[in-house]
Amino acid sequence: IYTVDFTTQKFINVNEAMMKVSGYTREELMSMKASQLLDKESAMRFGERIKSVMQGKKVDKNVEYKVITKDGKEIWASLNVKIMYQDQKPFAMVIAHDVTDRKKAEDALSESRKKFQDLLETTSDFIWEMNTKGEYTYCSPQMEKLWGLKPNKMLGKTPFEQMPPGAKVQGLKLFSSMLESKTPFAGIQVPSLDANGNMITIEISGVPYFNLNGELLGYRGVTRDITERTKI
Repeated sequence: IYTVDFTTQKFINVNEAMMKVSGYTREELMSMKASQLLDKESAMRFGERIKSVMQGKKVDKNVEYKVITKDGKEIWASLNVKIMYQDQKPFAMVIAHDVTDRKKAEDALSESRKKFQDLLETTSDFIWEMNTKGEYTYCSPQMEKLWGLKPNKMLGKTPFEQMPPGAKVQGLKLFSSMLESKTPFAGIQVPSLDANGNMITIEISGVPYFNLNGELLGYRGVTRDITERTKI
């Protein structure tokens, strides 16, 4: 916990926990500006925040900054800030929590998602997800590259809509049996139509996915174009 004078940006008071986390003594902190504890990007946001307060603008009471400790260690702090005034001068009472572990987990998850998204966008196969109605809830960009079908326009639609009549009946029957069995499937070959109405042959594989209660939510899988292969 600490208080900061927004006019000078200097600390008014700091508690023992603040000293322990930052590595600075009380005397050192009291001689510093709050922005001196922050990295460049956080210091810039801190300055903008002070400017807004000085202009009488309303600011969020919760904010996160990257703090640089005395020994150079980087930590993330989540701040709950209460703006108060004394002699018409603004100052802030701040309760700070170390959220470094959470931020590291979020960054790791974000990086993992980026890598996964990069994989989805570079693989030559079409990756999809559908609900128990057979409606697409996710379509990778390869759908358009392979067959001219725009992924965003296929959301909410089913793959059966792209099949010729006879194949559509068989496809719906097969999907119904998969919903009952709730088991993975692989290598199913079916005829389909591209955006121009040309007949193609696709091979589909998928696995079921469930909620925390074990209820089936749908299937995720991969579809590849094997038209040329089936012509041989």
